[in-house]
Amino acid sequence: MALVLFDGALLAMAGNAALLVRLHATANRRAAAAAAAATRIALLRAQGCPDAATGTASPAPGLVEHWAVARLGATARLLYDSVTYDARAPQAAFVLRAALVC
Repeated sequence: MALVLFDGALLAMAGNAALLVRLHATANRRAAAAAAAATRIALLRAQGCPDAATGTASPAPGLVEHWAVARLGATARLLYDSVTYDARAPQAAFVLRAALVC
């Protein structure tokens, strides 16, 4: 009887370890998406007052980035970046928006 209980405890620990590995991998992908979005916004801000534009990039394996610059009048811009990443179905996205006064 004790052996059955011990086996059950080992199986439960193995299941928890697998869950922790999946959660850690998802957190790493989310952090990579956030870093990619922040980098893109910083690059767009460094241009001063960029013209309206859109683009797509793949900054790392498993990440797809869509960014845009929209005019908000003559002296302001809206910077938008969306990075999708595989979170083991469904896909997840990290979205970052910023306003820039020229």
